[in-house]
Amino acid sequence: MIQEFWVRTLSKAAWKDFARQWQSWVLLAAGAVVLMILALFLPMYMPEHQMLITLLLLLPSALYTAILHQNGLDAAYGRTLSMFRLTPSLLFASLFFIALSLYNPSPQYVEMLAFALPQDFEFIMALNWIIHAIVSYMLVRCMFVGMVILEDKCSVPQAFKKSFTMTAHHFLALLGMFLYLALALTLGTLTFVGYFIVLPYSMIMKALVFKELRKIHVK
Repeated sequence: MIQEFWVRTLSKAAWKDFARQWQSWVLLAAGAVVLMILALFLPMYMPEHQMLITLLLLLPSALYTAILHQNGLDAAYGRTLSMFRLTPSLLFASLFFIALSLYNPSPQYVEMLAFALPQDFEFIMALNWIIHAIVSYMLVRCMFVGMVILEDKCSVPQAFKKSFTMTAHHFLALLGMFLYLALALTLGTLTFVGYFIVLPYSMIMKALVFKELRKIHVK
């Protein structure tokens, strides 16, 4: 277990970083709310173009994710926030986040298939969950690829290698942090206003973990 990564310690550091530049972080979080509103309401008004809308929002959403990661790194390393400033590394990292967003963790499509097939085909359900477990494991091991690309300005293969090195022997701790942040973000969206605080808090926490793991494992 990594002593440095107790949630209490991380939370204290993340809140301190958030408080230093909270106005900038609230402005950054507003971008996520705008994208969520567009993703929610545009398909309702143009249901016949739902697939096109999803594709059109894919790039700005991935680019915004890269921007959030860059600002999280800025906060963790004590730098002035980059805000919405675009750089070649941001555009490059956004390609990784596009690829990441193409994976849909919902098992509903397999559940529908299982109900349509005879009882003998129920093993497809178990196979589906096994696949999701493998993918979830890979997502945790690759959770710092985007930050490595942004911070080290390296190639994608090098970023994967460094992410695997940093997350080695820490899978359970990182999985716990991942679930904790996912729950915090879910609760934040329920209160709406809370999302403006929880989103920056989560990104800063992730960046702080990255900073410590990078210092320990990556030469």
